[in-house]
Amino acid sequence: MDARLQRIAAARGKRMVHLETLEQQLQALDCVPAGEHARVLEQRLQTSWILRIESAEAMAHYRGRNLEAWLASIDRMEGLDEDARAIEQRSRRCLLEDRNARWIGQLETLFQDGPCLVAVGAVHLVGPEGLLAALRRDGYKVEAMPL
Repeated sequence: MDARLQRIAAARGKRMVHLETLEQQLQALDCVPAGEHARVLEQRLQTSWILRIESAEAMAHYRGRNLEAWLASIDRMEGLDEDARAIEQRSRRCLLEDRNARWIGQLETLFQDGPCLVAVGAVHLVGPEGLLAALRRDGYKVEAMPL
């Protein structure tokens, strides 16, 4: 999807700004040690039927544009014990919340220059620490546009 959007923007002569570098993306992934991720993965594999159900639900929520329900499903962390849930919560903080907090200032600066298209993973948009909530808190009017 990223490559496709970049090709479309380039073909139309649009300026592209990246919210983070590849190195920053990898740092977010490395926030939780691999051994801890492995513990979570092991539990996920032991209850793989839950993961299949959650994957189907995630696609339904995404297609139905019900991102809040998708985030709620992610937050339930079905099939994980308390330790694995804590690991997943730390991972979420690094992958979503910390990155959103870093991006919001850049986005608002871009918006001051005029209209622009922002492409981020859908789950970055929702929740109390999501980009849409942050923009609303900062006085922006946020509304869905039909595609």
